[in-house]
Amino acid sequence: MNRRQAFIVGLCLVIIAAGVSAFFYSRVPPSMPSHWDAAGRVNGYMPRFWGLAMMPLIMAFMWSSLPILPRISPRQFSLGESIGAFNLVVIGILAVFLALHVVILQAATGAAIRIQTVVPSLVGVLLIFIGNYMSKLRKNFFIGVRTPWTLASDEVWSRTHRLAGWTLALGGIALIVEGIVGLNPLVFTAIIALVVAVPVIYSYVLYKKIEGFGPNGS
Repeated sequence: MNRRQAFIVGLCLVIIAAGVSAFFYSRVPPSMPSHWDAAGRVNGYMPRFWGLAMMPLIMAFMWSSLPILPRISPRQFSLGESIGAFNLVVIGILAVFLALHVVILQAATGAAIRIQTVVPSLVGVLLIFIGNYMSKLRKNFFIGVRTPWTLASDEVWSRTHRLAGWTLALGGIALIVEGIVGLNPLVFTAIIALVVAVPVIYSYVLYKKIEGFGPNGS
């Protein structure tokens, strides 16, 4: 997906999110549900304005990264070779955020939605989608596993992102299964922690094996 296509698609998703908020304005209570526990019971509220505006604002901020980040990337870490994957990842995130926005607002009206199943499943789908593009990312400062060791070595970057693609995909599948079986906050947190930690630890171990540390490479 080129920049112009991503810009237009992203803008459409943001506009749709704003339209969804306008549609639900009179349908959600002044103090609307905004958080649910593992059993799907409401345990948090926020003012209607912020409940309706927050997701479109977050999406608009992310959409703004499409034209801005490629222009401000340092020359040695340009998004040029990764621009297609970068655009698709951002669009994928926006699409899932829009779906979450609709689900949350539907649930806030009292609709019979298993929020404890739908939300982790959507997050799982997003992880699988992002994982599919991790190996296509080249070294940059804005997207991917950006540790000191991946940024210092092209080989460590490449091999870490191949692993991260599998880690994200497997973590996404685990979240979908967990959501269907029954969301346990500790399991959810553990899955996310592993998805983040495994590639980071791997990049350190791999760099140490390939490059070593210190003046003598130890």
